[in-house]
Amino acid sequence: MCGLIVERAKIKRHIANNRCIRIYGQRNFGKTSLVKKVLAKEWQNKSQGNRLVVYVDLFAIIDENSVYTLITKGINESAHGFLIKSCL
Repeated sequence: MCGLIVERAKIKRHIANNRCIRIYGQRNFGKTSLVKKVLAKEWQNKSQGNRLVVYVDLFAIIDENSVYTLITKGINESAHGFLIKSCL
């Protein structure tokens, strides 16, 4: 997590202002660690159990169907023990 202090602060500011963010970069530069180990824990702790963080590795996309499959898999794995309310 070395060298990501500025990035972490920027991301936290965007989240606090309900802004969408995209984190991208070369492989093995700490993107997932930044989200999983730092930001997601803080975000979930403040939500009192009302937020679900979903991780989807899109590296394996080969077609439109694989996008659906990977997103569904990410939601199912992340939602273990989490009550999902209908948004409709």
